[in-house]
Amino acid sequence: MNHIPKKILYALICVAMISSLGTINTSASSQRDPDAKTILVSTTGTDAAGCGTGTNPPCKSIQYAVNQAVTGDTILVAKGTYTYNGIDPCTSQVNRSVVCWWDKQLTINGGYSEDNWTVADPVNNLTIIDGGSQYRGVIVWRVSGTASLNMQGFTIQNARALGNPVGNQYAGHAFGAGMWASKASVNLKNMIFKNNVATGGSSQSYTVAGWAFGGGLAIEGPNGSISTLEKITFVANQARGGSGTDGGGNGLGGGFFAGEAAVNAQEITLTNNLAKGGDTTGNACGGPASGYGGAVALQKNTNFVLSKLTAVGNLALGSNAAGGNSCGGYGAGGFLFSEEATVNISDSLLQSNQTTGGVGKKGGIGWAGAIYSERANLILDRVRVIANIATSGASSGGGQAGAAGGGALYLGAWDGGYYYANITNSLFADNKAVMGTPGTNGTGGGGAIFIINTAANITHSTFVNNKYENGTPLGQAVLIMGTTRPGSANIKYSIFTDHKNSYVYNNSAVQVFSGSSCSLSYVWFGNNTSDLAGIFTSDHVWHNTQSAGYISPGSPNYDYHLQIDSPVIDLATSSTTNIDLDRISRPVGPMPDLGAYEYSVPTLKAEQPVLYVMTDTSAIISLTDLITVTTGPIAEWVASTSSTWVYLGPSGTSQQTTGQTGSNLTIRFDPSKISLGSYVVTIYLTSQTANPATITIYFYYVDKVEKAYLPSVLK
Repeated sequence: MNHIPKKILYALICVAMISSLGTINTSASSQRDPDAKTILVSTTGTDAAGCGTGTNPPCKSIQYAVNQAVTGDTILVAKGTYTYNGIDPCTSQVNRSVVCWWDKQLTINGGYSEDNWTVADPVNNLTIIDGGSQYRGVIVWRVSGTASLNMQGFTIQNARALGNPVGNQYAGHAFGAGMWASKASVNLKNMIFKNNVATGGSSQSYTVAGWAFGGGLAIEGPNGSISTLEKITFVANQARGGSGTDGGGNGLGGGFFAGEAAVNAQEITLTNNLAKGGDTTGNACGGPASGYGGAVALQKNTNFVLSKLTAVGNLALGSNAAGGNSCGGYGAGGFLFSEEATVNISDSLLQSNQTTGGVGKKGGIGWAGAIYSERANLILDRVRVIANIATSGASSGGGQAGAAGGGALYLGAWDGGYYYANITNSLFADNKAVMGTPGTNGTGGGGAIFIINTAANITHSTFVNNKYENGTPLGQAVLIMGTTRPGSANIKYSIFTDHKNSYVYNNSAVQVFSGSSCSLSYVWFGNNTSDLAGIFTSDHVWHNTQSAGYISPGSPNYDYHLQIDSPVIDLATSSTTNIDLDRISRPVGPMPDLGAYEYSVPTLKAEQPVLYVMTDTSAIISLTDLITVTTGPIAEWVASTSSTWVYLGPSGTSQQTTGQTGSNLTIRFDPSKISLGSYVVTIYLTSQTANPATITIYFYYVDKVEKAYLPSVLK
């Protein structure tokens, strides 16, 4: 026990707490023109010459500050909601915007308060650009110079973009309801795009209507520029094609669209976004309107690098056509539509996304519940692709239902060129390709992946319980075929299990059409109705009635880590892949394991492994700490301590208690049994089925807690 002066002690505790929280730099750019100025904006300000600078009060609107700003300036915005005020200078645009400019390079940061312009706190100082369901949020527009935006700390919501009623031409298209960067680059951080809708122009005077690009954000990049997105959320945004007399427009990228752009993104969340083709009362068979990329659409030489993505519940929906000989529109890419692009995705989750073809006399195609890759190159590394669904459109009049394929991925090309997909350490589980009903039998296949005219390299990946339903089943997990050139797949160190169905024929987990090819090396097939159909080359291939031994397969856990007795452990004897889906180093045992996950003994984990407690009273203090496990099933744990004045459990005076992972440990302290001073308490966590862990508690017992001014914590 050590005694130290209480005021010094309190300062030391605060410093320790602040250090444990860390800091987040909210500066959008570390490089600034020394002559650049800062302009302040607040909802209580006044739009007048010189506002927001020097000793003048803040401006009232972001747009007024933008109008006064020049390249290199920074605009700081206090909490509040900012709406359209009629002073944007972009009068040539179809849709007026809450904030708009051209040929400037500006920084706009939100999350400030009128009494603190030094440190941004966008969580507590919510800063909103609201389009009021009528106006676009932000336009960054290059006319003849250079335009760019650094922005962070904003929510952009309820914005609208509408194309002109001039049919399928540029003026009829709608870009970026929340934000449109036209030939400009953006660097965005800590932002939310919510409930923004871009709609292509509709007109009964034109056969085909306008398209919509990027409900939340659209980037039309200038050559050579790179845009960055970090910690961005896209929720409930929509890109909806317009309607025409014989066909609607396409909707591309419900959350986000990029064309001719380079985009680096990390920590992105996309949920419940929609891309939809415009409906028509005509036939639409000359060019049915389609929904491309429920969350994201990429076109025209775009390079997209994305890590730490979560995409859940997004939808790409084809148009409905009501004519007597009509064709439903295509749905392609519930999460992502990629055309003439290069895409690299790592450390991500794609779950419960859907694509659905439209209804017509002939149903619309439904491709790729998660990712549609057309004339594109795709890299997936450490990606979980779970419970996505590709459903084709039904027939409205006794005709054929649409083709369905690629419950998770569609990898295709039709121009005869060479394109590839490299897939490593990835999980494809519980995905489905479903032919729409009613309707006569359509074509398609690939419950997980449909490969046509392209090459795929699949390494250390796990395929479980993928399905093709309703139509003729071709490849319950993977279908490989070619038309303009042979399709091919090179599959190594992977697992295919639990692809069960009742079809008499064409029910194999992996199927190769004549003329295409598939090589298998160190691959486990277990508990499938049928393993292979077609011609293969193989080396070390196991055919077994036994599955691979997963922790908790299927809904709701979708936990496909290997159990300790899994038959696929130590079978990848020649693999050189050095990490697994969880970034665990391979091998853990003598040899690497097959599939996406390397088996490792689970380890107990406290949600807060280090805690700080301070009191000036002798009353018992109680706190809780969630105990989990790094991987694997629920584990029973024992918590103990040697500190006799620390009690474990919600009641009693014991220094030991038990529980299971997923539950809280209650820790209680009795200061009446100790003297004033500082103490270190260790809680030991042990288990028979998991590695141990500890909780360290710094306990400070003082005679009086005095309030003192503390510097603001950077967030």
